[in-house]
Amino acid sequence: MNFIIFDLEWNNAYNYKLKRGMNEIIEIGAVKLDENLKVIDTFKQLIKPKLSKKLGSRFKNLTHITIDEINQSGIPFENAFDNFSKWCGKGDNLFLSWSTSDLYTLVANFKEFENTVYVDFISKYADAQKYCMHFIENADSSNQISLSNCAEIFEIHTDCINFHRALEDCMITAYCFEKVY
Repeated sequence: MNFIIFDLEWNNAYNYKLKRGMNEIIEIGAVKLDENLKVIDTFKQLIKPKLSKKLGSRFKNLTHITIDEINQSGIPFENAFDNFSKWCGKGDNLFLSWSTSDLYTLVANFKEFENTVYVDFISKYADAQKYCMHFIENADSSNQISLSNCAEIFEIHTDCINFHRALEDCMITAYCFEKVY
């Protein structure tokens, strides 16, 4: 079995069709680990937004992603997730993300852009955040721990890490997961 740790970065955009805001995925990153938790491959892709041509200030401050970077390297949502699905492969994969919010955002984006809530390449999923919290002494299960705090508790050095970039967050999640698996 492979473990696929994925992370999404999203921009809050206004959906005029739904007449409400939604989180639009702008970047996906993933790390594929083998059964021994060794990195066998990585995936990173920027996605061109459909709902908003502007990036929110909170998104820009967290990710440091620019509209120029998206225009240069971004591809449409459908293409990005077709590529990601192919990269994941048809094997026995367990998908993990840091909290369930990425999974919910992915489903919402699939509903909006693919007209389905069925993300066919994910059949097994686990919340890496919740899993790691089981191994932290005195962790309050009602209060989520941030990825950076978890890394600090597990003594994972993150000095050169740009948190809130999808692939880098995946790597830190993989290190945290490896500490407790």
